[in-house]
Amino acid sequence: MRTGPGTGYGVILVIPRGALVEVDSCTSWCAVWYAGRRGYVSARYVAGASGYRRPPPPPAVILPPPVYYPPPIYRGPRYYDPGYHPGYRPGYRPDHRPRPRPGPPPPPPPPPGGGGGPGPAPGPGSGKQPSTWPPAGGAAGGHWVPPPPSTKGGG
Repeated sequence: MRTGPGTGYGVILVIPRGALVEVDSCTSWCAVWYAGRRGYVSARYVAGASGYRRPPPPPAVILPPPVYYPPPIYRGPRYYDPGYHPGYRPGYRPDHRPRPRPGPPPPPPPPPGGGGGPGPAPGPGSGKQPSTWPPAGGAAGGHWVPPPPSTKGGG
């Protein structure tokens, strides 16, 4: 057995007559395996080696494509608690909406003595004190001040 296909290649070992070799391929030189080594032997020394080719491997086993089952949809616990409403922010007003303007001030109370205001002026014995509006001399800065407590009917 030689290292290459020709007499110009070095000798590896001598195969005994009648020994079994594994043949890869043959033309005028056969590529063979013997004793765990690969080398070349003249086809004249290999029985039945004229035009020998190693048999092809068995055909590949073709399996049907695998059946795909999608994974189940995970529906875990809710991220928000039940009282949460996305987008709700108490007291938030976007800038593009104008804030409502305050309404007109309430009308001032009627002048003392009834001066044409709605309804009759409170009289004596009605239990109501006449209001003192506007306060005399601007004592409270223009704010309503209740009248002093009555001293009648002291007990």
